[in-house]
Amino acid sequence: MISASAVVSPEDTRIVEKWLLSHNFWALTGMQYAVESVKSVLLPYSVMTFKLQAEDAVHRAMLEQRTQAETWGSVEWAHGVEEEELTTRLAAAALFVYFNSNAVEWAHGVEEEELTTRLAAAALFVYFNSNAVIKKKL
Repeated sequence: MISASAVVSPEDTRIVEKWLLSHNFWALTGMQYAVESVKSVLLPYSVMTFKLQAEDAVHRAMLEQRTQAETWGSVEWAHGVEEEELTTRLAAAALFVYFNSNAVEWAHGVEEEELTTRLAAAALFVYFNSNAVIKKKL
């Protein structure tokens, strides 16, 4: 049996803590949703820091499932739908975090908080409508 353990240095911990503390409550809520969706902290972090596309992160998150499907077979339509749904969830969470973490100045008198709320609602609208489309295809 192969066993490996990761060593997390105090410096690594400080960097992650600093990054997390730089976000507001709503952005952290979006991050939690992303982490729970793909069962990883590093993959959503990579998406939110523009190092990976959501599709690539989901592809990596589903490595074990793909290996199991290659070994034991898969239900043809189910795994594709699950991957699309997971991609939608991660992308929506990343948008939610982005819109809640970045201040945007507008000359037309729209308050920053109102704008953030509108953009976050738009991200959720995209997420829910994407899931409805996936379910209709079944």
